[in-house]
This record gives sequence, structure tokens and C-alpha cells, in this order.
Amino acid sequence: MQPVASSPVTPQSQSKGGSIGPSWAKWEFAALLIPLLTFVTLATHNIHAPGLYYDEMFVISPGFGVGAYKTWFGVPILISPYVGAYKSWVYPPIFALFGVSAWSIRLPAILVSCGTLVLGYALVRRVLTPRWALVFSVACATHPSFIFLTKVDWGPEVLMLFFKALCLLLCFRWLDGTKKTCWSVIVLWVLGFWDKFNFIWFVIALTTATCVIYRDVILQKLRSVPPRILAGAGAGLIAVGLLALWIIFPLLEKPQASALSDRLWHFWSLYEYTCTGLAPAAMWLKSVPPLPSWTGWSVIVLTIAFLVLALVGYAESKGAINQIDRRTLRFCLWCLLMFVIILLEIALTPQAGGAHHTIMLFPFDLLACFSAAYLFAHSISGPKRALILLLQGSVLCLWLASNLKGLEMQFEAFKDIAGFHGRFSPRIESLAKFLNKKGGSADAIYCVEWGLGNQLRALCKPAIAQKVRDDWQTFQAWSADRPDAQAIAARIFPPQEKDLYVSFSKSDPVFPLAQSHFEEMSASAGKPTPPASDLPPDLAATYQVFQSYSR
Repeated sequence: MQPVASSPVTPQSQSKGGSIGPSWAKWEFAALLIPLLTFVTLATHNIHAPGLYYDEMFVISPGFGVGAYKTWFGVPILISPYVGAYKSWVYPPIFALFGVSAWSIRLPAILVSCGTLVLGYALVRRVLTPRWALVFSVACATHPSFIFLTKVDWGPEVLMLFFKALCLLLCFRWLDGTKKTCWSVIVLWVLGFWDKFNFIWFVIALTTATCVIYRDVILQKLRSVPPRILAGAGAGLIAVGLLALWIIFPLLEKPQASALSDRLWHFWSLYEYTCTGLAPAAMWLKSVPPLPSWTGWSVIVLTIAFLVLALVGYAESKGAINQIDRRTLRFCLWCLLMFVIILLEIALTPQAGGAHHTIMLFPFDLLACFSAAYLFAHSISGPKRALILLLQGSVLCLWLASNLKGLEMQFEAFKDIAGFHGRFSPRIESLAKFLNKKGGSADAIYCVEWGLGNQLRALCKPAIAQKVRDDWQTFQAWSADRPDAQAIAARIFPPQEKDLYVSFSKSDPVFPLAQSHFEEMSASAGKPTPPASDLPPDLAATYQVFQSYSR
């Protein structure tokens, strides 16, 4: 792909590309409340559903007393080998003031995503116009995957999206302005990579796309940078790049044509399902409603169509006033190239496989589509432009209506608590309340399956939370053929203790083998574990609670 030649345009200049001054009009602040309030309303609707789940609690686990993977002078640094501990720094004061609940856990993430929406508005406002930026923000605010993946911070991805939006804004300001360096973007790369290592996908895509599309702008800026600074920065970037490659290269899969094409097609389909909200719905609902599917693939199709029509429109126009808007075209190609590179990187990473990975493609598709639509509308002059804008507005309204219909269908499905898989059930909070009463006389509370320990440690009273033992891996890996099988069973079922054992229902297990091993271990230890007779029927539909007695 060849870069489109043009001279850099400063943000203060007026141009057909929509560049406007940095100051915001008063109406913009009021108008921006429309997408923000829309997003907050949709994201907080029935905030307890889906229920608090294991990974969501895992990234904030030091906030309720669980040890981090890496600490520095007692401060959590890494939650796991590839996830940073930023969120765990924020939550202790929140929990101290408001307690642990779906509201105190999810509302901060939703508010961070409001900041992401504001950054997206500022970026599109700089490239196009405030009105186009406002409509773009509305499209993002009603995007099902942005709403649901923000709500549960699946991945995690809330800080990733925020850092990504800020990187795009600062990088474009640097490309579009007079500043020679962009150290702030590099700092954000480090912060984003620290938040979660797969942020490197975005870093590679941004660097590659910028060097391809804006290479003349970069070379012009570099000529004025002192050689010492340039050499130092270059050496630093090379060192960081080699370190990143040392970390991620072992994770990549050697590309084979057939396998790569299959994975690309798989992740393209997953991207479509993510955009419609189908992917997260399939994760937490037993029966997925028939969500509209066209909103997923249509954005890229419309982007290509608008680009082709814009180029045709400019080709048929005569006169300097109708010369192609190279600034906006560059931005559109920049976003499209980043979309393609990230999709390829995801396909090359064997560990990738969920909507929390394909959300990395958001909002490059919408950014490219809006800039292509703007190009097409401004390739036509006179009364025809109004007709084009009307048609584009109609397509947008249909797309928004389809998204809102899909959201309505999911919200309706959320009313049926029994329709959730156990690991995403809103009943987890009721289970914690039950254990607060039942666990007072217990010596320990063992989690037989994955997906319970983090929530119970957070939601139960401190005295009860200290008794929770998240030993699901022990149950999963146990075998009667192991030489230490008897010793492990005796440790999990000590004869002198009165303990509780919690798992999901037999009809909806996470690890059926763990449930089976639990029964075998109990028999091996010679300690009966009858079901808790006082477990309420609604909880019994989702969970099993067993109790043992001291001998």
C-alpha cells in the first residue's frame, strides 16, 4: 500500500478535511452528554446480570486481599504473568466506602469507558467535524460489544480501549501538528503493554500503519530532531522492540497457508459475532436470542463501498474545489490498515480465541467507515450532497435501530436468571449471603470447580472469605492411581474438621471431572459429604453445597 501524498495540515488550519480549531463550542459539551448518558444507561441496566464472574474478579483480586502474582514493596504489579494490576490499585478505597457489589465493581469500569467515548469524540472531531464526531460517539455508545464487554470488563479490556483511544488521539495530533516528537504515545504503549501483554498487537499495528501511510510526514519531522536525541530514541525503541519480540515470539504460530486462512475466517466470523453481541451472549446465556447479524459485517462492507464511491465521485468532478480530501483519505486508510494488521496478529496467536480478543478491532472499523462516508458525501457538490447525507443517515439509523433491538432482546433474556450458565449467574451474590450464614460454623469452604473462588472471597464477609479455599485444580487433577491420592484426599477432607464444599449444579458444570473426583475423594477419605438440606431451591438450581462433619 502506497501512502497518499500530501503535506501535513495543522489542526488550526481550516480544510475540506474538517480540521478545526482546538477550542470546543459550548453546544458540544451539552451534546456530548447524549452518547455518554445513553451509554451509562445501557451499561448499568440490570447491572447484576450477567453475574460477577471469576476473571472479572481476578483482575481486582488484590483489592479484596488475594495475593498478586508479582509485587513491589507490597504493591501489586502483576495479577498474572501477562496481566497488570492497575485496577487493583483503585478498588480498595471504593470497597471501603461502598462495599463489594456489582455496582461498586462495574460502575468504575463503565465510567472509564465514558472517558474512552470522549477521546473518540475528540479524535473524530479533529479529523472530520463536531457533528460527525457526535454521531460517531452515538454509534460507539450503542455498540453491543462495547457495552457488554465494558460492563463485565471481559479480558480485561476497559483500560486497553482507553489507552488505545488516547494513543490514537495523541498520535494523530502529532502527525497533524507541528510537534517533532511524541513521547507521550510511547509512554502509553508501556502502560498499555503493562495492563495486558496483547496490547502489543495494537502497538505493532499503529507503528506499521503510521510508517506506511504517514512516512513522508514522519521523515519531515525527524529531519528537525537533533541527531543525539534521534539516536537515543532509536536505540530505545529497538531495545523495547527486541524485548517485546522476546516475550511474544514464542507465543506466535508459524503461519501455514491453509491453517492461517482457516483462522482468519474464524476470527472474521468471531468479529461479526462480537459486533452484534452474539459472542458475549453465547458465553453467558444457555439459549441465545436470535440477534440481528448484519450489523457485524456491514460496517466494513459500507466502508469499502463508500471509499469506492468517493474515489469515483472525485474522479468525475472537475475543478480544484473538488480535489480529493487527502487528509481524510489518509486517516481512513490508516484505520483500515490497523484493522487488517490486528486481525492478522490475532490469527497468528494460538492463545487468542474469544470476543475479548476481537474487541481489539474496535473502533477501527467505525473510524474507517465514518471517514469513508465523509469522503463520499464531500465528493459530491450541490443538492446531491444533501441526498447522499440523507441516505447515509438512513443507513445509520437502521444500523442503530438494529443494535438497540439486539440490546433489547438481550435485556429481555437477562430477566430469566435461570437462563444464565452457572459461572455467569447473578445468583452468586445470593450464594455468598447463604455462605455468610452457613459458613460461620465451618472450618473451611472448598470450591470444587473453577469459577467460584474469587467471587466468594470478594462477596462474603471477611471472616467467611478467609475460609474460602479455591482448590478446584486439586479436584480436577486428582486420580485414584496417583501414589499420593490418599494423602490429598485426607488433606481436602480432614476428619477433625467441619467443612463446606461448593460446586455448580450437575446439569451445568464447568468441569464435570472435578465433580466426579470430589465424590471419589470423599469416599477415599471415608468422610461422607451430604448435600446441605437448607440450600434454597433457587440456589439449588445453579449450585451444589455439600457439608462434612468432624468425627
